[in-house]
Amino acid sequence: MANFKKLLLVSDNHEDRQSIEDLIHIYEDDVDQMLHLGDSMFDDLDKIWQKMIPIKGNNDTGAGYIKNTVVSLGQAKIFASHGHKLDVYNTRAKLAEEAEKRGCQFACYGHTHVAMVEEVDGILVINPGSITLPRGPIAKKLYAILSVDENRRYQLNYFDHNHLEVKELSASGKF
Repeated sequence: MANFKKLLLVSDNHEDRQSIEDLIHIYEDDVDQMLHLGDSMFDDLDKIWQKMIPIKGNNDTGAGYIKNTVVSLGQAKIFASHGHKLDVYNTRAKLAEEAEKRGCQFACYGHTHVAMVEEVDGILVINPGSITLPRGPIAKKLYAILSVDENRRYQLNYFDHNHLEVKELSASGKF
């Protein structure tokens, strides 16, 4: 049986503290890392960031936020950015290019509040949507979990705010 490493992805809660606290409570023992892709609007030194990596969104202030980062998850490398400075409303090509420059197989972003997954120039690009203010064709409050194994397989699962899987967004494959 494969040993999966798991990364929780959440974004754009816009001051809704309860949704983030709930995710931490539910998943802190079940995932290897948690990544917030921006616009939490929490203080940059909030104790909640002891449990989650905080990316700076366009509505976040403070030097404690990270503009973008690379997260290692098993054999996978994931580029993380809020995306607002990479024109993600119009194209994900710049985001994929930044991921490729850093040797990443995945790129994750927030900002648009639109949950989606697509391959761009060989990079799997993921937006977990918004946990509180969803937009787009699947207008559900969402977050995602990316799992990777030692055989370079990935599984991406989306969940609604009731923690039920949203299968139409799920994806799997090799990286």
